Amino acid sequence: MLKKIYILLLFITIFTISQVNASNDVDYTLTITKDYNFNEVINYSLTNYKTINNGNNYFYMIVSDDVYTDITYKTKYKKETSKNNGVYNVKLSHSFSEYSLSNSRFLNDCFESSEYDYDMDTISFKGSGGFNCFNGDSLKIKIVTDFEVASTNAVNKGNTYTWIPTDGNFTMEIKLKKTYEIDKSKENAATDEALDYMDVPNNPNSIDDQDNEDKQIDTLDDADEETTSPFSGIIIAVIFIILSITAIIIIIILKQKKSNLNKI
Repeated sequence: MLKKIYILLLFITIFTISQVNASNDVDYTLTITKDYNFNEVINYSLTNYKTINNGNNYFYMIVSDDVYTDITYKTKYKKETSKNNGVYNVKLSHSFSEYSLSNSRFLNDCFESSEYDYDMDTISFKGSGGFNCFNGDSLKIKIVTDFEVASTNAVNKGNTYTWIPTDGNFTMEIKLKKTYEIDKSKENAATDEALDYMDVPNNPNSIDDQDNEDKQIDTLDDADEETTSPFSGIIIAVIFIILSITAIIIIIILKQKKSNLNKI
């Protein structure tokens, strides 16, 4: 009898300990890079994933089924699973663009009211009105980015911004300032090219332009010579004829005067 009681107490103890240690923990991380990639990683650590909660078995679906990244159900997460000491570890990962993030399930399904916006200067998100994604025993949400954060209700440590929801009243907001880095190599190349263009001796285009200008001047000079040469010859001939006629007339006049003097 004592042996049966001992076995029963041992069983109850083991069962109680297993229930206390059983947990379903979720770690959500969104890393925003300088080239505007939004890399989403969701890690699940599940020890009680088969329990049905309110007629639903959310974590069993995470373990066994495909999980979609967005509300259009067109793209699936990359999924990695492993099991160690009775704990199921599931890793879901996907990279969004600035535009495609607007359709992500996290932004659209987790909050009753969500606002995601981006423009040339900022990226902002605000979720409120009721939180629907607190399905496990613990949930940690992190955004990692080197962009300057203009405002947020997260706990900040370095470049990591953390939220830890505890119930459905959770709200989340963050606003980032965009920065644009200049490629120094391209900038220097453009500067060198501009300087080379301004440097006439080193600029083939400038040399060609100078050659073309010289050729145009030579052509104009040739044209002037061709245009003025015929007129110059005519003028010289006319002057020669006039001078000849004048000389003949003078000779005739002188002869007549001489003849008249002889008569006298």
